[in-house]
Amino acid sequence: MERTAHRGVLAVVFTVLAVLATTGCSSSEAKDAASESGGDASSADGGSSDDGTSSDIDCAAVRESLTRFTVTPQLLAQLRTSNQWDLVESGSTDLKLDEFQEAIEGVRPLESLPENGADAKDALDTYTEAAQLAAEAQQSPDPVTSEAGVSLAALTEDVQAFLFHQASLAMAMDEANCPTS
Repeated sequence: MERTAHRGVLAVVFTVLAVLATTGCSSSEAKDAASESGGDASSADGGSSDDGTSSDIDCAAVRESLTRFTVTPQLLAQLRTSNQWDLVESGSTDLKLDEFQEAIEGVRPLESLPENGADAKDALDTYTEAAQLAAEAQQSPDPVTSEAGVSLAALTEDVQAFLFHQASLAMAMDEANCPTS
Protein backbone atom coordinates (compact mmCIF):
# COMPACT_ATOMS: atom_id res chain seq x y z
CA MET A 1 0.00 0.00 0.00
CA GLU A 2 2.82 2.42 0.84
CA ARG A 3 4.43 1.83 -2.58
CA THR A 4 1.10 2.57 -4.32
CA ALA A 5 0.71 5.82 -2.37
CA HIS A 6 4.29 6.74 -3.25
CA ARG A 7 3.58 6.19 -6.95
CA GLY A 8 0.44 8.30 -6.67
CA VAL A 9 2.37 11.15 -5.13
CA LEU A 10 5.02 10.85 -7.85
CA ALA A 11 2.29 11.05 -10.48
CA VAL A 12 1.05 14.27 -8.87
CA VAL A 13 4.60 15.63 -8.77
CA PHE A 14 5.20 14.99 -12.45
CA THR A 15 1.80 16.40 -13.42
CA VAL A 16 2.35 19.62 -11.48
CA LEU A 17 5.87 19.96 -12.88
CA ALA A 18 4.61 19.49 -16.42
CA VAL A 19 1.92 22.14 -15.97
CA LEU A 20 4.27 24.68 -14.43
CA ALA A 21 7.13 23.96 -16.82
CA THR A 22 5.02 24.66 -19.89
CA THR A 23 4.61 28.40 -19.84
CA GLY A 24 3.18 28.94 -23.28
CA CYS A 25 5.10 31.67 -25.03
CA SER A 26 7.73 33.76 -23.35
CA SER A 27 7.09 37.41 -22.62
CA SER A 28 9.46 38.43 -25.44
CA GLU A 29 7.52 36.23 -27.88
CA ALA A 30 4.26 37.80 -26.67
CA LYS A 31 5.68 41.32 -27.10
CA ASP A 32 6.93 40.47 -30.60
CA ALA A 33 3.52 39.08 -31.54
CA ALA A 34 1.76 42.11 -30.08
CA SER A 35 3.98 44.61 -31.85
CA GLU A 36 3.39 42.81 -35.14
CA SER A 37 -0.37 43.02 -34.60
CA GLY A 38 -0.27 46.54 -33.20
CA GLY A 39 -1.45 45.39 -29.77
CA ASP A 40 -0.11 45.58 -26.24
CA ALA A 41 1.59 42.54 -24.73
CA SER A 42 1.63 43.82 -21.16
CA SER A 43 -1.07 41.37 -20.10
CA ALA A 44 1.13 38.43 -21.11
CA ASP A 45 3.71 39.40 -18.54
CA GLY A 46 1.58 40.70 -15.70
CA GLY A 47 0.61 44.14 -16.97
CA SER A 48 -2.94 45.18 -17.74
CA SER A 49 -5.47 42.39 -17.79
CA ASP A 50 -8.65 42.09 -19.83
CA ASP A 51 -10.76 43.52 -17.00
CA GLY A 52 -8.72 46.74 -16.83
CA THR A 53 -6.86 45.89 -13.64
CA SER A 54 -3.11 45.96 -13.55
CA SER A 55 -0.48 44.02 -11.72
CA ASP A 56 3.06 44.92 -10.80
CA ILE A 57 3.98 41.25 -10.58
CA ASP A 58 6.96 40.08 -12.61
CA CYS A 59 5.36 36.95 -14.05
CA ALA A 60 8.59 35.49 -15.37
CA ALA A 61 10.31 35.78 -11.98
CA VAL A 62 7.35 34.34 -10.05
CA ARG A 63 6.93 31.53 -12.57
CA GLU A 64 10.64 30.67 -12.29
CA SER A 65 10.36 30.57 -8.49
CA LEU A 66 7.30 28.32 -8.70
CA THR A 67 9.07 25.83 -10.92
CA ARG A 68 12.01 25.71 -8.50
CA PHE A 69 9.92 24.58 -5.53
CA THR A 70 7.21 22.43 -7.04
CA VAL A 71 8.60 19.08 -5.88
CA THR A 72 9.45 20.04 -2.31
CA PRO A 73 5.88 20.12 -0.93
CA GLN A 74 5.39 16.54 -2.14
CA LEU A 75 8.59 15.49 -0.38
CA LEU A 76 7.67 17.30 2.83
CA ALA A 77 4.27 15.58 2.87
CA GLN A 78 6.00 12.18 2.87
CA LEU A 79 8.48 12.67 5.71
CA ARG A 80 6.82 10.39 8.25
CA THR A 81 9.05 7.35 8.69
CA SER A 82 12.68 6.69 9.46
CA ASN A 83 13.11 5.22 5.97
CA GLN A 84 11.87 8.43 4.37
CA TRP A 85 14.15 10.56 6.52
CA ASP A 86 17.04 8.20 5.71
CA LEU A 87 16.50 8.95 2.01
CA VAL A 88 16.88 12.65 2.78
CA GLU A 89 19.96 12.10 4.90
CA SER A 90 21.62 9.87 2.30
CA GLY A 91 21.03 12.43 -0.44
CA SER A 92 18.79 10.06 -2.39
CA THR A 93 15.99 12.60 -2.13
CA ASP A 94 16.75 16.08 -3.36
CA LEU A 95 15.38 18.14 -0.47
CA LYS A 96 17.05 21.55 -0.55
CA LEU A 97 15.21 23.51 2.11
CA ASP A 98 17.25 26.72 1.73
CA GLU A 99 16.48 26.84 -1.99
CA PHE A 100 12.83 26.08 -1.23
CA GLN A 101 12.63 29.01 1.20
CA GLU A 102 14.27 31.27 -1.38
CA ALA A 103 11.78 30.15 -4.02
CA ILE A 104 8.87 30.79 -1.63
CA GLU A 105 10.07 34.37 -1.20
CA GLY A 106 10.12 34.71 -4.99
CA VAL A 107 6.43 33.77 -5.10
CA ARG A 108 5.39 36.16 -2.29
CA PRO A 109 4.36 38.94 -4.74
CA LEU A 110 1.19 36.88 -5.35
CA GLU A 111 0.09 37.81 -1.82
CA SER A 112 -0.70 41.34 -3.04
CA LEU A 113 -3.56 40.21 -5.27
CA PRO A 114 -7.05 41.32 -4.21
CA GLU A 115 -8.92 38.05 -4.84
CA ASN A 116 -6.45 35.20 -4.34
CA GLY A 117 -3.70 36.95 -2.39
CA ALA A 118 -4.89 35.70 1.01
CA ASP A 119 -4.98 32.11 -0.23
CA ALA A 120 -1.51 32.51 -1.74
CA LYS A 121 -0.23 33.90 1.57
CA ASP A 122 -1.78 30.99 3.48
CA ALA A 123 -0.19 28.50 1.06
CA LEU A 124 3.24 30.11 1.26
CA ASP A 125 3.06 30.46 5.05
CA THR A 126 2.13 26.77 5.35
CA TYR A 127 5.01 25.72 3.10
CA THR A 128 7.40 28.00 5.00
CA GLU A 129 6.34 26.44 8.30
CA ALA A 130 6.77 22.93 6.87
CA ALA A 131 10.26 23.76 5.60
CA GLN A 132 11.26 25.23 8.95
CA LEU A 133 9.98 22.16 10.79
CA ALA A 134 11.78 19.83 8.38
CA ALA A 135 15.04 21.75 8.81
CA GLU A 136 14.68 21.57 12.59
CA ALA A 137 13.77 17.86 12.51
CA GLN A 138 16.77 17.15 10.29
CA GLN A 139 19.05 18.37 13.09
CA SER A 140 17.64 15.78 15.48
CA PRO A 141 19.14 12.30 15.89
CA ASP A 142 15.64 10.92 15.29
CA PRO A 143 13.68 13.29 13.04
CA VAL A 144 10.50 11.17 13.19
CA THR A 145 10.06 11.42 16.96
CA SER A 146 11.52 14.90 17.41
CA GLU A 147 9.09 17.65 18.31
CA ALA A 148 9.61 19.26 14.89
CA GLY A 149 9.14 15.94 13.10
CA VAL A 150 5.89 15.27 14.93
CA SER A 151 4.72 18.83 14.16
CA LEU A 152 5.63 18.40 10.48
CA ALA A 153 3.68 15.14 10.31
CA ALA A 154 0.68 16.89 11.89
CA LEU A 155 0.94 19.83 9.47
CA THR A 156 1.04 17.49 6.46
CA GLU A 157 -1.31 14.85 7.87
CA ASP A 158 -4.00 15.76 5.35
CA VAL A 159 -1.73 15.33 2.34
CA GLN A 160 -4.44 16.38 -0.09
CA ALA A 161 -5.06 19.68 1.71
CA PHE A 162 -1.32 20.29 2.07
CA LEU A 163 -0.68 19.74 -1.63
CA PHE A 164 -3.83 21.60 -2.66
CA HIS A 165 -2.12 24.83 -1.62
CA GLN A 166 -0.40 24.58 -4.99
CA ALA A 167 -3.81 25.12 -6.61
CA SER A 168 -4.16 28.34 -4.62
CA LEU A 169 -0.89 29.51 -6.12
CA ALA A 170 -2.05 28.56 -9.61
CA MET A 171 -5.27 30.56 -9.11
CA ALA A 172 -3.21 33.54 -7.95
CA MET A 173 -1.04 33.21 -11.05
CA ASP A 174 -4.21 33.25 -13.13
CA GLU A 175 -5.48 36.35 -11.34
CA ALA A 176 -2.13 38.07 -11.95
CA ASN A 177 -2.61 37.21 -15.62
CA CYS A 178 0.58 35.16 -15.56
CA PRO A 179 -0.11 32.10 -17.71
CA THR A 180 1.40 28.83 -16.56
CA SER A 181 0.55 26.99 -19.76
